Order: sequence, then C-alpha cells, then structure tokens
Amino acid sequence: MKGQLVLGITGGSGSGKSQVCKLLASMGAHIIDADEIGHEVTARSDVLREIEVAFGSEVIKEDGTLNRKALGEVVFSSKEALETLNIITHKKIYDEIELQLKEAGSDIVAIDAAVLKQTRLKDLCDFVVAVVAPINQRVQRIMQRDALSEQRALDRINSQPTDAQYAHGVDFVILNNGNVENLNRRVIEIFETIRDE
Repeated sequence: MKGQLVLGITGGSGSGKSQVCKLLASMGAHIIDADEIGHEVTARSDVLREIEVAFGSEVIKEDGTLNRKALGEVVFSSKEALETLNIITHKKIYDEIELQLKEAGSDIVAIDAAVLKQTRLKDLCDFVVAVVAPINQRVQRIMQRDALSEQRALDRINSQPTDAQYAHGVDFVILNNGNVENLNRRVIEIFETIRDE
C-alpha cells in the first residue's frame, strides 16, 4: 500500500455506516464523520443566517442555535428543501473534510457520508463502500436512535436514494442485516483487500 488510502462509507440513514466505521477504527483507520462536520458547519453564525433566510425563523431556537428537529421535518419531507439545504452546506462540509484528510495521521482514512456519491466527496476516495440494510431494520434503528415516529423515520429513508442506488457502481457492498459476525467478517475482508492494494 502506497501513501494514504481513502475509503468512502456511504448508505442511507439507519443502514449502519457508523457501526462499520467503528469496526474500521478498531483496525486502525482514521474516521471522518461528515454528519459531525455538518453539525459543526450548521452551528456557524454565517450558515445559521443562510438557513434562517431559506427556511424561516421557526428552524432557529430562541437561543440562536439550529432547531435540528424542525429543520429535519422540513427537509426530509421535501426534495426541494433538502436540495436548498445541501446548496448551503455541501461546499463548506467538503472543504472541512479535505482539510481533515490532510491532517489525518493514518494510512487508511474512512469518510462516513450518506451523500458521498451525489457530491464531490467521492472524488476524494480511492474506494467506495455502500452499507445497505432491510428497510424494517433501518426504520427501527432510526426510531431508536433519533426518537422519531415510524412515519418520520420513513420520510427520512424516502428522501434518500434507494439501497440499489447506493450499491450501484461502488467497489464493495456490505449487507448489515443485524448479523454482527457476518458484518465483522465482511469489514475485515474489505479492510484487508484495500490494505493489500
């Protein structure tokens, strides 16, 4: 393996990308979480102003911070609203990820990002891995993780590409159907394959 290898981990909400990244981290990969960076970016005052102009004051809390739940209800029930949010945030998130890649002191870096294939983030990756999972399991995971109703969880899933779209044209696909042993085995297999490149 020469230089730094960048692995893009993508998949829909509730597919288990974070679980895969935890396993990769335990094998020595450095993880860059696009969601976490998105949270940091949307906490900036300049970005908050843009979001308020686009979506109205109801997505901003009284203390001036972002009301993520209110914004989520808007963007996950309208493709146009989601596109507007993406226009505001994507370039800023990309720039921060690029910076973190330069600073990462590891030979293997994994970028955890739901919108990897649809953005320039894919250009930063040597390999792309799609994590897919049965829809009923995804719904349960989202409801549990984010304290959302079944309908809100489904809205979130339906606002994203399908598993088939995530899996199309990637280097590896991981089925995360709740079998931890199989998941571990598949992640190790992928890790060893890319490490030996």
